[in-house]
Amino acid sequence: MIQTRIAVIKKPVSAFYLIAAVIALMIAANAYNVEAAVWIELLQNPVQI
Repeated sequence: MIQTRIAVIKKPVSAFYLIAAVIALMIAANAYNVEAAVWIELLQNPVQI
């Protein structure tokens, strides 16, 4: 883990891609959570479909 951080510090481009990947993962996780919440709501209230 320490070696990875040092490598990222030495390569700002790698740091940029790392940050971009983290943001992409956060967006994907957020979208998944919203979708899951909708499905849970539909399952709880099947009459409203």
